[in-house]
Amino acid sequence: MRISEYISTIEFDTFKLYYREFKPFEAKLYDFVDYEQAEIRNDKVLNSIVDNDQNLNLTFTLIASSTSKDELLQCFPLSKNAVFPKRKNAIYNIAILFKNKGILSGGLNIDIRDRIASTINNKEVLLTNENSEKLIELFSKYSCQVSPFYLPPSIPVGEIWRNYEFPFEFFYNPAFETFEARINSGIMCLNFTTAKVEFEVVDNNISAEQIKRIHLIEGNKYKINETLSEYFWESYNQMRGDYGLPELTDIDQLKYFVRVYGFIVPIDEEGPIIISFRTWDEEHGQAVYYYNESRIEFE
Repeated sequence: MRISEYISTIEFDTFKLYYREFKPFEAKLYDFVDYEQAEIRNDKVLNSIVDNDQNLNLTFTLIASSTSKDELLQCFPLSKNAVFPKRKNAIYNIAILFKNKGILSGGLNIDIRDRIASTINNKEVLLTNENSEKLIELFSKYSCQVSPFYLPPSIPVGEIWRNYEFPFEFFYNPAFETFEARINSGIMCLNFTTAKVEFEVVDNNISAEQIKRIHLIEGNKYKINETLSEYFWESYNQMRGDYGLPELTDIDQLKYFVRVYGFIVPIDEEGPIIISFRTWDEEHGQAVYYYNESRIEFE
C-alpha cells in the first residue's frame, strides 16, 4: 500500500510532524516496547512514534501542527516513481500523527535516510523517492532540516531477497517491480536447497494464485524431478565430451551438476513459471518453462 492510499483511509482534521536526530550509536531499536523496558535497556530506545498504548515516544520532538490537508497530501502524489526497498531494522527519524477531533486516528513512522515507512500499527507502506524529497521540503518549511547531507539513495537490491522467507514475507525490488523471497526448494536436489522466487506484481500485490502455484510445484516435486532428471541426464551425456565432464553411473549424481536457482511466477495464471538452473554450462545455465505436471518445456 502506498502512503497516499493509507492516508485516504483515515479521517483527520489535524496532522502533527515529529522529528528526532539520527544517532549512530542507537544501533538497536524495538517497535512497541513499553517505556520501562526501554529504560532498562539503556542502549536501546523505542522506535515507533507511539507505543501500543498510544503513549508518545519522547525521543521525538514536535515540529509543527497543521490543519491544512493539502499541505501534507502534496507530499504523496499518485505516481509510478521507484519505491525503495524495505530493509529490516529501520530507524525511524520522522513521524506524522493524524488526529480527528483531538483523538489519534492514525500515524506514520518514516526512516527518511533509507526510504522506509510503516504505519503506527506496524504495517509496511511504500515510500517513493519523490515522497521523501517532498517531505524534506515540508519539514524544511518549518525550519527543521531532517536530512542535512542529502543525496538521492542508491538501490542495493542484489541479495536482499535472502532475508525474506517464502511464503511469510517478501522483499519488493523496485528495480524490476517484483516481490522476491527465498524458498527451501526440493527441485533437483537430494533434500532441500535455497532458491530465489520472484513474483510479477498485480496492483502492487502478489495474488493468492501465484503463491498457490509455487506450493503445487513443491508438492509435486517427485514427479517433476523425474521429468527434469530424464532431460538433464540425456543433455549431460550428449554434452559431456564438449565440457570435459566425468562419466556418471547413477542419474542421482546429476544433482551435483544441476542446481535450481530460481522461479519467476507471472501474473497470467496460464503463463509458464520459469525455473532457472545452474548447470555445467556456467554462462547460460538452463531455463525450464513449467505450465503444469503434464507440460514442461525446455529452452
